Formats: sequence, C-alpha cells, structure tokens
Amino acid sequence: MSIGAHHRIRGYDIDTEAIYRGAFVVTVLAVPLAAVAGRALSDGSGWQVVVTIAIFAAFAAGGAVSGHMRPETPALHGALASLPCLIVLAAVRAVLAFAGDADFDPIVVLAMFASGTTLGLIGGVAASRLGDRTRSVLH
Repeated sequence: MSIGAHHRIRGYDIDTEAIYRGAFVVTVLAVPLAAVAGRALSDGSGWQVVVTIAIFAAFAAGGAVSGHMRPETPALHGALASLPCLIVLAAVRAVLAFAGDADFDPIVVLAMFASGTTLGLIGGVAASRLGDRTRSVLH
C-alpha cells in the first residue's frame, strides 16, 4: 500500500512516500533526543555533546532513507525529509518561548533549518552512493 505520490516540480520527480518515510525516521529519533537535551540535561553536562551528535545522526539517517528510495535525486529527497521534523522542533521552540520557558532566537532557528537540511542531504547522497555499489570498495 502506497502512502505517497509522485509529483513533478520544476523538472524534478518528487516522491512523497520517500519523503514521508525519511521524515518519520528523523522525527521519531530526533524529537525525543531534543526533548532530552532541552529538559533532562544541564547545560554543562558532558552528555550534551553525545545527544547532539545523535540528533545529527538522526537527520542523516532520515535523509539516507529518502535518498536510498530515490537514488535519482537523493540530495533533494534527503533535504526534504528533514523539513517536517524541523518544523515541529521550531514550533515547539516557539511555544516554549511564548510560555516564557525558553528564548526564541530566529538566528538559531535558521541555523537549525540549515544544519538539519544539510545533514539530510548528506545522508541521502551517502545512502545513494553506497546503495548502488555492485562490487567491493577494494576492487
């Protein structure tokens, strides 16, 4: 059963199923990690670095899922797969700021979108490059 469709936008074939699956992976992995980083860990904790790297890996993993499904346009699908999770994280940050529980800095949100889409793009390209190898890396 297909959950997505194919759309042609500016000459690119966009597969929404690939984007949905990648976005699901990113959201399921990154949102709980972001909650842990924001609430359970103090700013001086050494675990902040570990959790941050895990969040970065979540964006790359979601991009890899989308990029592997659409090897013709892996960078595009990897970057698009990260957007739903980034929108959720930005919305949560805005709600917390409105409640007075956190600061809302537009520069931080822009940096979050830039890094998240870039990591999704990298994951998508890496998955497509590794997925189309028909022989060993050493040969």
